[in-house]
Amino acid sequence: MVRGVSRDVPVSSLAVRAILFCVALSATSEEVLDLNSIPFIGNDPTYWVTVKRSIDDAIDGILRRITERKIQHIDIFALAPIPALIYIGSKIGDRVQVTVHQPQREPFDKWHWPPEKADPPPAVTYFLPEHEGPLDELSVQFSISGSVECDQIKRVLPDAKIANFQVPSPSHSVVDSPEVQRSFVSAWRSFQGEIHERYGKLSKLHIFPALPASLSVELGRCVLPKVIPEMKVWDYMDGCFHNSLSCFMAN
Repeated sequence: MVRGVSRDVPVSSLAVRAILFCVALSATSEEVLDLNSIPFIGNDPTYWVTVKRSIDDAIDGILRRITERKIQHIDIFALAPIPALIYIGSKIGDRVQVTVHQPQREPFDKWHWPPEKADPPPAVTYFLPEHEGPLDELSVQFSISGSVECDQIKRVLPDAKIANFQVPSPSHSVVDSPEVQRSFVSAWRSFQGEIHERYGKLSKLHIFPALPASLSVELGRCVLPKVIPEMKVWDYMDGCFHNSLSCFMAN
Protein backbone atom coordinates (compact mmCIF):
# COMPACT_ATOMS: atom_id res chain seq x y z
CA MET A 1 0.00 0.00 0.00
CA VAL A 2 1.25 3.46 -0.88
CA ARG A 3 1.00 5.98 1.93
CA GLY A 4 1.75 9.68 2.25
CA VAL A 5 1.39 10.45 -1.43
CA SER A 6 2.94 13.80 -2.34
CA ARG A 7 3.84 15.65 -5.51
CA ASP A 8 7.17 13.81 -5.53
CA VAL A 9 5.69 10.33 -6.02
CA PRO A 10 6.91 9.00 -9.39
CA VAL A 11 4.09 7.92 -11.66
CA SER A 12 6.11 4.98 -12.97
CA SER A 13 6.19 3.39 -9.50
CA LEU A 14 2.52 2.39 -9.81
CA ALA A 15 1.17 -0.59 -11.72
CA VAL A 16 -0.72 0.19 -14.91
CA ARG A 17 -4.09 -0.88 -13.55
CA ALA A 18 -3.41 0.11 -9.97
CA ILE A 19 -5.97 2.34 -8.36
CA LEU A 20 -4.53 4.95 -6.07
CA PHE A 21 -6.63 7.83 -4.82
CA CYS A 22 -5.16 10.28 -2.32
CA VAL A 23 -7.08 13.27 -1.00
CA ALA A 24 -5.07 15.87 0.88
CA LEU A 25 -7.64 17.38 3.24
CA SER A 26 -5.24 19.82 4.92
CA ALA A 27 -1.53 20.28 5.44
CA THR A 28 -1.53 17.41 7.93
CA SER A 29 -4.52 15.26 6.92
CA GLU A 30 -5.06 12.92 4.01
CA GLU A 31 -7.16 9.97 2.94
CA VAL A 32 -5.62 7.21 0.82
CA LEU A 33 -7.55 4.62 -1.16
CA ASP A 34 -5.45 1.79 -2.57
CA LEU A 35 -7.39 -0.90 -4.41
CA ASN A 36 -4.50 -3.05 -5.59
CA SER A 37 -5.81 -5.92 -3.50
CA ILE A 38 -8.83 -6.28 -5.81
CA PRO A 39 -7.95 -8.95 -8.38
CA PHE A 40 -8.46 -7.84 -11.96
CA ILE A 41 -9.61 -10.74 -14.15
CA GLY A 42 -10.41 -9.81 -17.74
CA ASN A 43 -13.93 -8.40 -18.05
CA ASP A 44 -15.27 -9.78 -14.78
CA PRO A 45 -18.18 -7.41 -13.90
CA THR A 46 -17.70 -8.09 -10.19
CA TYR A 47 -14.40 -6.18 -10.42
CA TRP A 48 -16.19 -2.90 -11.10
CA VAL A 49 -18.83 -3.62 -8.45
CA THR A 50 -16.04 -4.02 -5.89
CA VAL A 51 -14.26 -0.91 -7.14
CA LYS A 52 -17.41 1.19 -6.78
CA ARG A 53 -18.08 -0.14 -3.29
CA SER A 54 -14.54 0.63 -2.16
CA ILE A 55 -14.67 4.15 -3.61
CA ASP A 56 -18.06 4.72 -1.95
CA ASP A 57 -16.69 3.64 1.42
CA ALA A 58 -13.72 6.00 1.14
CA ILE A 59 -15.48 9.07 -0.21
CA ASP A 60 -18.69 8.90 1.86
CA GLY A 61 -16.66 9.74 4.95
CA ILE A 62 -15.10 12.72 3.17
CA LEU A 63 -18.52 13.93 2.05
CA ARG A 64 -19.80 13.82 5.63
CA ARG A 65 -16.91 16.04 6.72
CA ILE A 66 -17.67 18.43 3.86
CA THR A 67 -21.31 18.61 4.94
CA GLU A 68 -20.18 19.32 8.50
CA ARG A 69 -17.97 22.13 7.12
CA LYS A 70 -14.84 20.44 8.44
CA ILE A 71 -13.28 20.53 4.96
CA GLN A 72 -13.05 23.64 2.78
CA HIS A 73 -10.62 22.46 0.12
CA ILE A 74 -9.22 19.15 -1.08
CA ASP A 75 -6.34 18.19 -3.36
CA ILE A 76 -6.80 15.02 -5.42
CA PHE A 77 -3.93 12.85 -6.62
CA ALA A 78 -5.38 9.92 -8.56
CA LEU A 79 -4.14 7.16 -10.83
CA ALA A 80 -6.63 4.57 -12.01
CA PRO A 81 -8.46 3.16 -15.01
CA ILE A 82 -10.50 5.99 -16.53
CA PRO A 83 -13.94 4.66 -15.41
CA ALA A 84 -12.82 4.67 -11.77
CA LEU A 85 -11.47 8.22 -12.08
CA ILE A 86 -14.75 9.46 -13.58
CA TYR A 87 -16.69 7.75 -10.79
CA ILE A 88 -14.45 9.33 -8.15
CA GLY A 89 -15.16 12.75 -9.66
CA SER A 90 -18.91 12.10 -9.80
CA LYS A 91 -18.93 11.19 -6.10
CA ILE A 92 -17.09 14.33 -5.01
CA GLY A 93 -18.90 16.75 -7.32
CA ASP A 94 -18.67 20.49 -6.75
CA ARG A 95 -19.57 20.52 -3.06
CA VAL A 96 -16.17 21.97 -2.10
CA GLN A 97 -13.19 23.65 -3.76
CA VAL A 98 -11.00 21.02 -5.41
CA THR A 99 -7.58 20.96 -7.02
CA VAL A 100 -7.08 17.90 -9.23
CA HIS A 101 -3.40 17.17 -9.86
CA GLN A 102 -2.19 15.69 -13.14
CA PRO A 103 0.56 13.02 -13.08
CA GLN A 104 3.32 13.92 -15.55
CA ARG A 105 5.19 11.45 -17.70
CA GLU A 106 8.91 11.39 -18.34
CA PRO A 107 11.12 13.36 -18.21
CA PHE A 108 9.18 15.00 -15.35
CA ASP A 109 7.69 11.85 -13.83
CA LYS A 110 6.19 13.71 -10.86
CA TRP A 111 3.08 15.59 -9.79
CA HIS A 112 4.72 18.94 -10.60
CA TRP A 113 3.55 20.93 -13.61
CA PRO A 114 6.24 20.88 -16.34
CA PRO A 115 8.41 24.02 -16.54
CA GLU A 116 7.27 24.72 -20.10
CA LYS A 117 3.69 24.60 -21.31
CA ALA A 118 1.81 25.02 -24.57
CA ASP A 119 0.88 28.65 -25.24
CA PRO A 120 -1.95 29.04 -25.90
CA PRO A 121 -3.50 25.87 -24.44
CA PRO A 122 -4.97 23.46 -27.02
CA ALA A 123 -8.51 24.28 -28.06
CA VAL A 124 -11.11 21.84 -26.74
CA THR A 125 -13.96 21.48 -29.24
CA TYR A 126 -17.04 19.31 -29.62
CA PHE A 127 -19.50 18.32 -32.31
CA LEU A 128 -23.05 17.06 -31.84
CA PRO A 129 -24.86 14.59 -34.10
CA GLU A 130 -27.49 15.81 -36.53
CA HIS A 131 -30.73 14.88 -34.81
CA GLU A 132 -34.02 16.72 -34.49
CA GLY A 133 -36.13 16.52 -31.35
CA PRO A 134 -35.70 14.66 -28.05
CA LEU A 135 -32.96 12.07 -27.68
CA ASP A 136 -33.00 9.32 -25.06
CA GLU A 137 -29.35 8.25 -25.17
CA LEU A 138 -26.19 9.83 -26.55
CA SER A 139 -22.65 8.48 -26.92
CA VAL A 140 -19.58 10.71 -26.63
CA GLN A 141 -16.12 9.89 -27.93
CA PHE A 142 -13.50 11.77 -25.89
CA SER A 143 -10.30 12.01 -27.96
CA ILE A 144 -7.99 13.94 -25.63
CA SER A 145 -5.13 11.64 -24.60
CA GLY A 146 -5.66 9.43 -27.66
CA SER A 147 -8.12 8.89 -30.49
CA VAL A 148 -11.47 7.12 -30.14
CA GLU A 149 -12.96 6.03 -33.47
CA CYS A 150 -16.66 5.84 -34.32
CA ASP A 151 -16.38 2.24 -35.48
CA GLN A 152 -15.10 1.25 -32.03
CA ILE A 153 -18.33 2.61 -30.56
CA LYS A 154 -20.55 1.11 -33.26
CA ARG A 155 -19.04 -2.27 -32.50
CA VAL A 156 -20.73 -2.28 -29.06
CA LEU A 157 -23.63 0.15 -29.74
CA PRO A 158 -24.61 -0.27 -33.40
CA ASP A 159 -27.40 2.34 -33.29
CA ALA A 160 -25.49 4.93 -31.28
CA LYS A 161 -25.88 8.65 -31.87
CA ILE A 162 -22.32 9.90 -31.46
CA ALA A 163 -20.95 13.25 -30.32
CA ASN A 164 -17.24 14.08 -30.48
CA PHE A 165 -15.13 15.85 -27.86
CA GLN A 166 -11.53 16.51 -28.90
CA VAL A 167 -8.31 18.52 -29.06
CA PRO A 168 -6.31 19.08 -32.28
CA SER A 169 -3.47 16.71 -31.32
CA PRO A 170 -4.49 14.12 -28.71
CA SER A 171 -1.63 13.26 -26.36
CA HIS A 172 -0.97 11.83 -22.90
CA SER A 173 0.93 15.04 -22.12
CA VAL A 174 -1.77 17.45 -23.27
CA VAL A 175 -2.58 18.55 -19.70
CA ASP A 176 0.50 20.62 -18.91
CA SER A 177 -1.14 23.43 -16.91
CA PRO A 178 -4.26 24.33 -14.93
CA GLU A 179 -5.40 26.38 -17.95
CA VAL A 180 -5.92 23.15 -19.91
CA GLN A 181 -8.09 21.78 -17.12
CA ARG A 182 -10.16 24.95 -17.01
CA SER A 183 -10.57 24.93 -20.81
CA PHE A 184 -11.81 21.33 -20.69
CA VAL A 185 -14.27 22.01 -17.86
CA SER A 186 -15.62 25.09 -19.64
CA ALA A 187 -16.18 23.15 -22.88
CA TRP A 188 -17.72 20.19 -20.99
CA ARG A 189 -20.25 22.43 -19.27
CA SER A 190 -21.09 24.20 -22.55
CA PHE A 191 -21.52 20.80 -24.19
CA GLN A 192 -24.05 19.72 -21.56
CA GLY A 193 -25.98 22.94 -21.92
CA GLU A 194 -26.17 22.53 -25.68
CA ILE A 195 -27.30 18.90 -25.62
CA HIS A 196 -30.05 19.89 -23.19
CA GLU A 197 -31.12 22.69 -25.51
CA ARG A 198 -31.12 20.43 -28.57
CA TYR A 199 -32.28 17.09 -27.23
CA GLY A 200 -33.86 17.74 -23.83
CA LYS A 201 -33.02 15.66 -20.77
CA LEU A 202 -31.21 12.45 -21.67
CA SER A 203 -31.85 9.23 -19.81
CA LYS A 204 -28.26 8.10 -20.29
CA LEU A 205 -24.92 9.37 -21.64
CA HIS A 206 -22.42 6.77 -22.85
CA ILE A 207 -18.80 7.79 -22.28
CA PHE A 208 -16.09 6.35 -24.54
CA PRO A 209 -12.99 7.98 -23.10
CA ALA A 210 -9.37 8.53 -24.03
CA LEU A 211 -8.68 11.02 -21.26
CA PRO A 212 -5.79 12.08 -19.00
CA ALA A 213 -6.27 11.32 -15.31
CA SER A 214 -7.14 14.80 -14.06
CA LEU A 215 -9.64 15.44 -16.87
CA SER A 216 -11.35 12.14 -16.12
CA VAL A 217 -11.92 13.29 -12.53
CA GLU A 218 -13.08 16.72 -13.72
CA LEU A 219 -15.52 15.14 -16.19
CA GLY A 220 -17.21 13.29 -13.34
CA ARG A 221 -17.13 16.29 -11.00
CA CYS A 222 -18.76 18.69 -13.44
CA VAL A 223 -21.75 16.68 -14.67
CA LEU A 224 -25.07 18.54 -14.62
CA PRO A 225 -27.54 16.04 -13.06
CA LYS A 226 -30.60 17.77 -14.52
CA VAL A 227 -29.17 17.16 -18.00
CA ILE A 228 -27.44 13.81 -17.50
CA PRO A 229 -28.99 11.64 -14.75
CA GLU A 230 -26.81 8.63 -15.66
CA MET A 231 -23.42 8.14 -17.27
CA LYS A 232 -22.42 4.72 -18.53
CA VAL A 233 -18.63 4.59 -18.80
CA TRP A 234 -16.89 2.17 -21.15
CA ASP A 235 -13.40 0.80 -20.55
CA TYR A 236 -10.99 0.23 -23.46
CA MET A 237 -9.03 -2.98 -23.14
CA ASP A 238 -7.60 -5.60 -25.49
CA GLY A 239 -8.48 -3.58 -28.57
CA CYS A 240 -12.14 -2.83 -27.85
CA PHE A 241 -14.52 -1.16 -25.41
CA HIS A 242 -16.17 -3.10 -22.60
CA ASN A 243 -18.95 -2.17 -20.19
CA SER A 244 -17.51 -1.09 -16.85
CA LEU A 245 -19.63 1.03 -14.49
CA SER A 246 -22.43 3.58 -14.32
CA CYS A 247 -22.59 6.87 -12.44
CA PHE A 248 -26.04 7.90 -11.23
CA MET A 249 -26.09 11.63 -10.65
CA ALA A 250 -27.99 13.00 -7.65
CA ASN A 251 -30.09 16.09 -8.29
